Amino acid sequence: MLLVSRPFCLAFGIPEGAFIFMGMVYGLTALIKEPMFFRIATNKMVGIWAILIFYHFFNALYCRVPDTDYHVFLNCAKTTILLACTTYAFVEDEKKCMKFLIAGYSIFLLLCMTSMSLLADNDNRLTSEGIHTNQIGQCAGIFAIIGAIYYHKDKKKTLILFSPPIVISFLTQTRNSLGMIVFGLLITFYDVIKKQKWYVLASLALAYVILIPYLTYFIDNFGILQRFQANSSNEQLDYFFETHGYTRTNTILDNILGERIVYYILGWEDFISSPINGIGLWNFQHLHFGYPIHSEYIVHLAEGGLIGFTLYAFFIGNILNGLHFIDNKFNIRHQYIIAITTILFVSITARIFMCEFVFPLYGCIIGYIIRNSNFYEKYGEYYDFECCVCSNGIFFGTANNEPYDKLDDAIWLWCDTMEIEPGDRNVDEMIEFINNYEYEDEETFFQISLTS
Repeated sequence: MLLVSRPFCLAFGIPEGAFIFMGMVYGLTALIKEPMFFRIATNKMVGIWAILIFYHFFNALYCRVPDTDYHVFLNCAKTTILLACTTYAFVEDEKKCMKFLIAGYSIFLLLCMTSMSLLADNDNRLTSEGIHTNQIGQCAGIFAIIGAIYYHKDKKKTLILFSPPIVISFLTQTRNSLGMIVFGLLITFYDVIKKQKWYVLASLALAYVILIPYLTYFIDNFGILQRFQANSSNEQLDYFFETHGYTRTNTILDNILGERIVYYILGWEDFISSPINGIGLWNFQHLHFGYPIHSEYIVHLAEGGLIGFTLYAFFIGNILNGLHFIDNKFNIRHQYIIAITTILFVSITARIFMCEFVFPLYGCIIGYIIRNSNFYEKYGEYYDFECCVCSNGIFFGTANNEPYDKLDDAIWLWCDTMEIEPGDRNVDEMIEFINNYEYEDEETFFQISLTS
């Protein structure tokens, strides 16, 4: 409900604030009964984000930013609850969580597409009522990343899943979206590149060559090439820079970033004017020509000051450290490293921290860290399932519901004893594999059961 709230409310004329509130109440009511929810949802990374987002809200009130009302508060709460709920759902059942997310993103994009219109005066880009063109494209990019992680073993399904995001990226002419799709392809073909299976890459290159005439026709008829080549025309840039008293850099950055360079300069000046707590959430657009900052990093620095930027850096730093300390026993860590790299890449030229569609991907990354990392053990905050083991036979000895504080230990006891590597199996697949393993001796067994 929270993921699709904006396009759903716009499509059916429902007040978004009421819909978000109902979604949060419904979600928390359902999950509050789960004993593990608070343990997972209050982990350090989710907690830091909650502190950061509500700091921004109350700082905006302190700075007297116009239009800081309950709608802004609900959006802050929505992103935090989405992050917490996705993290919990991923830890509980990774596959089920990602299936729901793929369905949710599909509904989000479908609702946007049904209300899309052509903006002839804005580079012929398609946009949707109430949702900015770039946000639709970025949502398509996130959808591609989620799909690449879920279907990483089935490249055909992944490429089929990539078709809608690629089409939407061209229709919305969103360069960030195409960049995210490239990262998704890197996830999909990481093993091919690593094993240097050049014949697969050559086949893809051949397919691309065959498609070139069709892509050329598509680009020429929709006027997309100009949008992807430059952010603004030379005349527009000259006028924009001169109007605000700045000179162009006369480098490739002028074409890539365009007028964003001025936003970054003004954002830095706002930070210098109020370095401790910044100018307040959303205040940049009120102070400067009604347009928000297009950079996640400058947002937290200019509108949140040192306090906001430090909290944001601490949030990202904990995620990166968490991924670093994972021992990669299931050989999929690179997927989540590429996923967080994608977010950090998009954050250079996009304001994403109030966009709800980003937080399920954050939740998947944090959930993966919680499920598979020894990082928390190192810092005294290790979370893992407690479990019991029943076993019999020459390999394992006799055990009757012997408790293990960490599921990880039970899995690796079996792997070490049987000299079998987990390979690409995730935690759920390993439990199923171990519990159903067939031994030569019929009386031998090793069963893992979760106790919390």
